[in-house]
Amino acid sequence: MKNKNLAILSVLGTLILLALVASLLVPKTAPVVQKDVNELQMEFEPSSALPHVHRHGLSALLSPSAHAEEEGKEAVPTAAPLSDSEVRAYLVITVDNTTYSPLPLRQEGNYTIRQEGGAKVNVIHVTPDSVTMASSTCDNQLCVGEGTVTLDNKDTRILGGYIICLPNKVTLELYSAEEMAELLSAS
Repeated sequence: MKNKNLAILSVLGTLILLALVASLLVPKTAPVVQKDVNELQMEFEPSSALPHVHRHGLSALLSPSAHAEEEGKEAVPTAAPLSDSEVRAYLVITVDNTTYSPLPLRQEGNYTIRQEGGAKVNVIHVTPDSVTMASSTCDNQLCVGEGTVTLDNKDTRILGGYIICLPNKVTLELYSAEEMAELLSAS
């Protein structure tokens, strides 16, 4: 029982430490857009190319996947990308103290960020209203263990709308469309 309590206290201490670091590293005001997101060494893979286990979408927006048909597999439905007026969430990515322009989350898929010639790699899974650190090359994998940030849960999570990978110096923050409009109008 004593070891179990110690483990729980250790996890809570780590989460509190991450929250403190996040509060020091991330500004409370509008994000400073230093570079266009296209300058970030990042690739996007749409959900139609992802295995079925990574997918969950709105059945009303689903269409067959041409990619699956090409491989002779059963077509897996994919959500159609959202238009600018339908975007519900934005992702702000900071890599090594450089904050990039907000990414509108139009469709489900993965963004892969490569640093130092591929030595540091973070894979970010997004949907139109959520973000998850799917994988990372960091040793501790705390960022992967932080779970999914959604528009519904970001106000109740310990780290709020943030996912932080300290070893790779990658910070993700999820904003609602309304929050992003307010932040951009304030700057």
